[in-house]
Amino acid sequence: CRVHGAPDVFTTFTCNPKWPEITAALEPGQAPSDRADVVVRVYHMKLAEYLDEIKSGRAFGPIKAVLYTIEFQKHGLPHAHILVWRIGGNDGDGWSVVSCSRGQELDHPCVCFAFVAAPWRC
Repeated sequence: CRVHGAPDVFTTFTCNPKWPEITAALEPGQAPSDRADVVVRVYHMKLAEYLDEIKSGRAFGPIKAVLYTIEFQKHGLPHAHILVWRIGGNDGDGWSVVSCSRGQELDHPCVCFAFVAAPWRC
């Protein structure tokens, strides 16, 4: 915040244990929590793809900075909290993000967005 100011976007990227890449690697009777190695590898690949979308400007427009942290939920499922600083962000440009709820499908492999409507205080 000291360098870039308040972030413009907060998004959470969560692992879905039903992704085909994960379910295809499971033996009969196994749960995703039994194969943490597969879950983490698939999640890392999809997170890298999503971060590339953000950093290239295709997801939210031109970007100044991105900061993220990865945490693990129960049963070993990872999720990332991502802060994005846009070039020209928080300047009333009318920019908005579509969000989705559970059960909705998007063209992107696995992303639901949350937009921080009010400027953050650092």
